[in-house]
Amino acid sequence: MTGWFETTDSTDEEIMAATYRALCAHGYAGTTISRIGEEFEKSQSLLYYHYDDKDDLLADFLAYLLDRLEADLQDTEMTEPRQRLTALFEKLAPSDPDEAQRQFFQALLEMRAQTPHNPAYRDQFERSDALIVAELTETIEAGIEQGTFVEVDADRTAAFLYSTLYGTLDRCVTLGEWELFDQTRRELDRYVETTLLADVAED
Repeated sequence: MTGWFETTDSTDEEIMAATYRALCAHGYAGTTISRIGEEFEKSQSLLYYHYDDKDDLLADFLAYLLDRLEADLQDTEMTEPRQRLTALFEKLAPSDPDEAQRQFFQALLEMRAQTPHNPAYRDQFERSDALIVAELTETIEAGIEQGTFVEVDADRTAAFLYSTLYGTLDRCVTLGEWELFDQTRRELDRYVETTLLADVAED
């Protein structure tokens, strides 16, 4: 994810990169237009020209993240369902997140907590959930079609996998127990090995 915020000549993308840095440094509650401006290499007046307030900017930031995630998923060359499922697990729950990633995950969860009161945030998180579950579903369906996975309800299985990953992220952030990522990943790998893989089920 951090690779999405490399130096660019685009003002819009530089604003997104500055927003990412501010969220990592200050969290959602501590992030303001002024603090984003401190991370922005161009004139702060550009921020106020493009955005009325922090919520407008962060709603665009969420949309930007989703556009990049969607493009990232579509660009992957990994087509073997088992390997693709593992790659999705790693993308959603990295095995060893660094400090910046941890801070960013915390900021995202803080933003998600605002969804009952912020329709723009809610729309983006609903889109995010739908995108990820759809990718998991398509991967499982491809595995069933190729004979890699046993016949399961792909939609329900994808929802279960995503709920497990999201619940783990919530616990990691709120409790600071980041080792839960590794534990959950191992359990999900075991679930795939013992429940989804066709050759194991046949044995």
